[in-house]
Amino acid sequence: MRLLHLADLHLDSPFLGMDKQSADLKQALVQAPFTALKKAVQYAIRETVDLVVLAGDLYDTNQQSIYAQHFLMQELKRLADAEIPVVLCHGNHDYLKPNQVSINYPNNVYAFTEEAVDYVDIELKNGQSVRIYGFSYCNRWIDREMLADFPKNPHQTDFVIGLYHGAQKTQQGKLDHYAPFTRQTMIDKGYDYWALGHIHQEACLNQSPMICYAGTIQGRNRLEVGPKGGYLVSLFKDRPNQLDFVAFAPIEWQIEEIEVQRHWQLQDVVESLQQTLTVYQMRQEETGRSQLLSIILTQAQRLDLALQEQIESGELESVIQGEGSVTDQAFTQLVAVRLERSMLFKAFEYDSTLKESFQSACHQLESGEMYDRLMADFFKHPIVKERLAELELEESLRAENVAAAKELMIQAIGFDSEEVKRDEN
Repeated sequence: MRLLHLADLHLDSPFLGMDKQSADLKQALVQAPFTALKKAVQYAIRETVDLVVLAGDLYDTNQQSIYAQHFLMQELKRLADAEIPVVLCHGNHDYLKPNQVSINYPNNVYAFTEEAVDYVDIELKNGQSVRIYGFSYCNRWIDREMLADFPKNPHQTDFVIGLYHGAQKTQQGKLDHYAPFTRQTMIDKGYDYWALGHIHQEACLNQSPMICYAGTIQGRNRLEVGPKGGYLVSLFKDRPNQLDFVAFAPIEWQIEEIEVQRHWQLQDVVESLQQTLTVYQMRQEETGRSQLLSIILTQAQRLDLALQEQIESGELESVIQGEGSVTDQAFTQLVAVRLERSMLFKAFEYDSTLKESFQSACHQLESGEMYDRLMADFFKHPIVKERLAELELEESLRAENVAAAKELMIQAIGFDSEEVKRDEN
C-alpha cells in the first residue's frame, strides 16, 4: 500500500515577525500553506495513493477562519471524489474544545475526536486492509505518554499504522507537554509505520519500523529552512518499505552565512550579498519555488562601527533586492541581514579570573539549566504560550540566544573595536 503522510498544515498561520516586509510578501506567505495543501492533494490524486494521513495541527489555532475551514473541506472533497480515504487527528494548536460541534466531514474522512486512543479499519481499493490507531488533543497540552494506551499490533489487518502528534521525551520533564514518547516504546508496539506530527522538520527517527515526522508543509519563519512537504510511504509485506520526501511548499526560507573579510567596506558587503542572491535566484528557477533569504554576516566586528549600526537598522535590505515581484509565480527576496560578531576570546588571557568566570558562564548556558531558568518567564507569557509554544524546544533558537548572550557578556566587559583589531593583527 502507498500512503501520503502530511502534518502541521497550520492553515491560518499569521506569520509573525514579518512586520517590516511588504504587504504583497505577507499576503503570499499567508496564502502559502493553502497552496501547499492544494499541491499535496493534487499529488495524492495523480499518484493514486491508497490513503492520506494528517498528523495534527491542521489549523494554526482552535478558532479557525471561515476561509480556512471551507478550503480544507473542499480539498477533502477532492480526495473523496478520487476515492482516497483520509485519516486525521488534531494537535496542540487546533485542539478540540469541550462541547465543540462535531464537523461533518465527507464520507472518505475518519477523524479522531477524543483524547483517548481509538482505531479505524479501512479496506483499500487494492483489497488490502489497514488499521490506524490515533487520538486528538482536547487541551493545549498532554503531559502523559499516550503510547501506554496504544495496543501492540494485533495482526488483524494487513498493515497497522500509528498516528501520533507529539514530541520525544526530554531530560527535563517540565518541558514534556506534547504527548511525550520514546522511540523504543514505538518500536515495541510492532506497527508497520508511525506517522508523526508536531516537529516542523521532516525526520525519520527509525528505519524498521519507520517512525517519521513529515514536518510542516510550509515553513513559517526563518528557522524553518529548506523544502517542506510530506512523505510518500510505500509499505510492503515481502520486502523493505520505501520512504520518499515530496516538496509541496511554494516558498522556502533559507539562511546563508557570509564571512566578512578584513578591511571590507559597504561595496564589498553589497557585492557579496548580490552574489549570494544570484545563487538562490538560480535555485528558484530550477525548482519553481520562491526563496526567502536571511543572511548572517559573521566576523562582523571587522566592519566599521558606523556601518554595523546602519546594517542593524535595516538600511541594507532596502538596497539589496531579489529578482521578481512577489506577485510572480516564483520570486527571490532578501528578508533579513544579521550581524554575528566573534570577539576574540584571547583577550581574556590578560585576566585568568575573568577568563574562568566567562568560561563557566558559557558552560552553564550551553549545558546547564541556566538557559531554561532565564527564559522561563518569556515562555510563560500568555502570548508566547498561545502563538510560539513550540519554540521552547527549538534548538536553533536556543543556539542563537546563547551566542547572543556570549556576545553581550564580552561587550559588557568593555573591549572596544580597537582592542579587537589589535588582537586580530
